[in-house]
Order: sequence, then C-alpha cells, then structure tokens
Amino acid sequence: MIDRKLVLVLGGMLPVAPVAADDVLETIQVTATRRPESTFDVPVATDVLDRAAIRAAAPQTVMELLQGRAGTWYQQTTPGQGVVIVRGLKGSEVLQGVDGFRLNNAIFRNAPNQYISLVDSQMLGQLEVVRGPMSSLYGSDAMGGVVHMLSAEPTFDGPAWQARGSLRTIYGSADESTLSRAEGAAGHSSFVLSGGGTYQSVHDRRVGGGETLPYTSYSQRSADLKVRGLVAEGHELMLSAQYSEQPKTPRYDELTLGYGQSQPNSAVFWFEPQRRELVQLRWKGSGPTPLWDDAEAHVGRQVIDDDRRTREFGSANQDRERNRDTSWGVTFQAGKRLAARHYLTWGADWYDDEVDSSRVRTNIDTGVETVRAPRFPDGSTMDQLGIYAMDDWTASDRLDVIGGLRWSWSRTELPADATGVGVEVDSRDLSGNLGVAYLVADGLKLVANLGRGFRAPNVFDLGTFGDRPGNRFNIPNPDLAPESVTTVDSEVKLDRDGVTGEIVGWYS
Repeated sequence: MIDRKLVLVLGGMLPVAPVAADDVLETIQVTATRRPESTFDVPVATDVLDRAAIRAAAPQTVMELLQGRAGTWYQQTTPGQGVVIVRGLKGSEVLQGVDGFRLNNAIFRNAPNQYISLVDSQMLGQLEVVRGPMSSLYGSDAMGGVVHMLSAEPTFDGPAWQARGSLRTIYGSADESTLSRAEGAAGHSSFVLSGGGTYQSVHDRRVGGGETLPYTSYSQRSADLKVRGLVAEGHELMLSAQYSEQPKTPRYDELTLGYGQSQPNSAVFWFEPQRRELVQLRWKGSGPTPLWDDAEAHVGRQVIDDDRRTREFGSANQDRERNRDTSWGVTFQAGKRLAARHYLTWGADWYDDEVDSSRVRTNIDTGVETVRAPRFPDGSTMDQLGIYAMDDWTASDRLDVIGGLRWSWSRTELPADATGVGVEVDSRDLSGNLGVAYLVADGLKLVANLGRGFRAPNVFDLGTFGDRPGNRFNIPNPDLAPESVTTVDSEVKLDRDGVTGEIVGWYS
C-alpha cells in the first residue's frame, strides 16, 4: 500500500516589540546536519526549544513541549505517557534520541508507544525536531523525522573552582501535582561535575465540570550525572548516566469505559514498572587531521523495562509480564572542511539489541501459577549497522546545497519456537537526501528538499504475539520487508528584524 499526504504547515513567532537585527541571537541546532549550524541556514525544516523555553513550559512529560509546534503533535492514551507525531508518522516511524543515543529499540511499536516519557524533561538543555526523512544521517526509523533531546551541559570560565545549584518546584491545582528538581554543578574550565534529581507526583485529574477522572495518577523519579573533562589539548571525555522510572502507571483506556461499552476491557492494567537506564562515554576531538577537523565518538548501554500487570474484567487470571530491551551502541562521526566551499560530514554507527521477555499467569482465587507465552520471543536480537556521508556545498554566497547518502544493514533474529523453527530477517537499504537553500534577500530564504527514509522490521513487528487491546490477537509474521517513505518539501524561511517564521509545504 502506498500512502500519500499533501500538507501545508504555517509556523512562526512575532515578538512583542521589534528587536534590532544586531541584537538577535541565532538559534543553533546540531541534529539536521550533525554539526552546530543556525536553524535559518540549514536547508531543512527544524524546530528548536532551548532551556529557557523548556523551563517556561513546565511540562509533565517531554511530549507536551511539542504541543502547538509546526508539523508536530503528541498523543496520550495514559497519564505520564505519550507519543510524538511528526508529519503524521509516529512510534518507530520517528527516530527519537537522547544525547546522540537512539531511544528507539527492538520493541518499539510503530503505533503509539510510551518510551519517550522515560526521558526527564527537567534535565534537558535543548530539544530539537527535524521534520522530514533523515535516514541518510540516522538510519532506520527516521521516516517522519528526528526528535533529539539534549541534556544540559554546564560550563565554567577560568581555572578557579566554582559551583552553583538550584531547587525548583512546580505545583498544579487541577491534579494536585508536584514537580521538583534539584541540580548542581562544580568545576572549572577544564573539568565539570554536574547532576540532578527530579521527582514528580500527579494525582487524579479534576476536569472543568468538577468531576475527577479515575486512573489518571502516577509518579516518576529521575536522576542524571555527568563528569566531563579536558584530558589533553583538543580531547574531551564525558561519562554520563541517566535513570528514570515510573513505578506504577495505569492504562487509562483499558480501565475506563469506551464508546458503546458497558464494562471496561480490564479490571487491572498497570505498567509496573516502566524504567530506563543509560550509561554513555563520549569523546570529542578538535583540531585538524587528514580525516577530520572535529570528531565525536560514543559508546553506550541503554536498558528499558516495560513490565506490566494485567487482568481482564470479570476474570480471575492475572498476568505478570517482564519485558526488557538492552541496547549497546557505538557511534562515530567526523567533519572535515574540503577546500573553501565544501564541508564533509561522515561516520558510522552500530547498535545491538537483546530482548528478555516472560509472562506468568496467576489465578487470584486459587494462587495457582502457570507460565504463558511471553509478549516477545525471549532472547530475540536486532543488530543495525550504518555508514554515511553528507556534503554541504556552498555553491555561492546565496546558494547552499547539501547531499547525503547512507548504506544500512539490519538483522532481526527470533529464537526457535516449540517446533524448532527460528526466524532471521536481513534488511539492507540505501537512503539519500538532497537539499537546496537560496538566499533571496537578507533574512529571507527559499528551501527545497527531496529525501528517502526507511524503517527495518524490529522484534515487535516480527515476533509480537498474544492478546492486544480492542479484541485483537497478534501472531508472528516473519515475512515483513522494510517500509519506506519518499518526501519532497519546499519552504520559505524568514528571520529578519526580530521576526521569525516559516511556510512549509510537503508531499509524501
């Protein structure tokens, strides 16, 4: 089936009072081209929220930051959870990353899923959204675009030791919620130790009519730590760790009456718990070499637990699920100035995912336990490898052209079932993009893009089986091929005299 969409998006911001052009600070992004550049200069549709905007929004979840932003939206089925939607695509069709590490994993659904909620919005220093296929730089899943969450990195000037910290608490009367964050940093220009902790407690929500909605309460606790230091001239190392957990979160649509229902689907449906851990080592190198002027490498490990406790309405059988995805990732990227008008970005990345899954059913009347088939085939794996290059060519003072190409390989393996039959699916893809930006006048640009994105089948696609909401039942399907999208868009960008805006039309 081919899906085509024609959409026109208008987005912009007018200041309360005019600002002199010399006083306007450029908004810098790193996601669209994998290097720091002004959002006005990059020939793609981008949206950036800095730390001040994130703090002012006071979101309960990361997704809420995208409410009302051009070309993006979010959906919530359950309090404290939700999914980002970019150009009509969602779930594993949009690549989500944290500090350069893929949040998407082998059990990501291509339907709405909850995992982005396990990123603490209060630790973020910047949120960047690139709209449109970005598989040439990021590989599988970047079909609708990329949502990149960058945690804050405090800095200090000078050789003397310095320290600072803050405590912030937000209260919401509609759900008697509290959101508290304590953070601090100490160090000097060559060494910084920083970190923080966040706790959130949300009670049942009171709506406009005065009634209270059941199953809308949850809590979340998060912590993060960074150690960053200059180990030699032009060489910086950073070790970072992140942790976030929702101990017990209800699934609202399963526990309340839906349209035409006389009873809910479930008597018990708890995500218990939802948990994410990330440990990552980053190296940054600067200074010209034959292969790069600047380079960056990451080695990281991420664990996501998606555990559940469920019982159908009117049944005595309660299921306890344990689902864990463990991701190892190694990435390298480099940038090199080639002559005066070409800048080459190149790199490679590799990710390895392993899934552990189990399910035990307990009869709450008799206490008898039975082992059931898990949600995912236990021991399933997914490997992904990619090599890419992108050239940014400044053809003239007014014309800028970028072109990228990426080769990707993916293998998903499901272990042998009771019949002794296993499943192995290999996927290969060649993705590319071409973007052109033309400066019509100071502060006014015309932009056009053509890009191709793809998504390789993961463990969820190939191996999910069992009951699903809405009286559905899944069985394994090993015959899936990658899905793909081709998008063309054009854009007018304005950034002049304190007025910024964009008009984007796109067709997929």
